[in-house]
Amino acid sequence: MMRWLYHGVRLFTAAWFIYAGFNFFLYPDNQRLGQVPASHDFTVALIDSGLFTWVKAAECVLGITLLFNRFMPLSVLALVPINFVVVYYNWVLEPARGTFIAGALTFLCTAYLAWSWRQYFWPLLTFRGEAQHSLRPQFSDVVIKGEKQV
Repeated sequence: MMRWLYHGVRLFTAAWFIYAGFNFFLYPDNQRLGQVPASHDFTVALIDSGLFTWVKAAECVLGITLLFNRFMPLSVLALVPINFVVVYYNWVLEPARGTFIAGALTFLCTAYLAWSWRQYFWPLLTFRGEAQHSLRPQFSDVVIKGEKQV
């Protein structure tokens, strides 16, 4: 059951990000700018600075990686800053029932995906780690599916 939930959330999030990302490139004049002055100014500033194009390109790439279930820990980490912007826009700049639901959905989907890949994130919470100063890559702590841990 949980496997199906994971794949459902992953595919839903992938479709959402692919649609949101590619829609900007296919129909740039159709981009929603916001209905209140704060959200409108925020979106226009992102577009005018060129940052919006990078965000939409990242959404496209992340949507594809989610769709094919590849590079998932990295993809989930890369979703977090985009989600902060989406949640801030939907909850603070343009608070309405529909946008609140969209912000909540993107937050909950990303949180569930992060929880599903939590074994890769726990080592990031090491309080006092030990740096590797050699140029040789060391992956001894990573367990790859189907391989024995040394």
